[in-house]
Amino acid sequence: MDVIQELLDYKETVDPELEKFFDKEIEEFGDPDNIYSIFLSFLKEFTLRGGKRIRPAFVYYSYLLFADRTNSDEKAGITIDDVITISMIPEMKQTFFLGHDDFMDLSDERRGGKSLHKMFEEIYQNINKIAEKKIMHQSNSMAILAGNFANALSEKIIFNTDLPIEKRDAVLEIL
Repeated sequence: MDVIQELLDYKETVDPELEKFFDKEIEEFGDPDNIYSIFLSFLKEFTLRGGKRIRPAFVYYSYLLFADRTNSDEKAGITIDDVITISMIPEMKQTFFLGHDDFMDLSDERRGGKSLHKMFEEIYQNINKIAEKKIMHQSNSMAILAGNFANALSEKIIFNTDLPIEKRDAVLEIL
């Protein structure tokens, strides 16, 4: 068994789930030009653009390693789909941390693309009503909000599972 390849292969499992999660969130706003839809589109692109998804793979494989092999986990209301969903949480937390980190470090790029504050800067440069000196402030502010929103989405992921309330509470406590 090639452990590194197993970890990398899990990306093929979790990325479509992350994409579906973001698409559902974007769809809730209806209008693709709505600022919230744009906001979520940026988070989606930023999150899915790269990364190895090692954190989600650790969640998934840790569950498999420690799961009760007598199927009592399923009797307790935990399915493998729930585990895959929960494995998205550390990736959303990573988006949260990276969005803030890029702002603090003044990094213009992340994973071969623009950092969140640079993505917002591009939008604000195209809005004539914003003074040049305020573009940077507005872009940085939106990047911080985007990071915070990614953090909130990580918690929303938990509530998208069918886990029993005590299991959800346990996951939230760990977070």
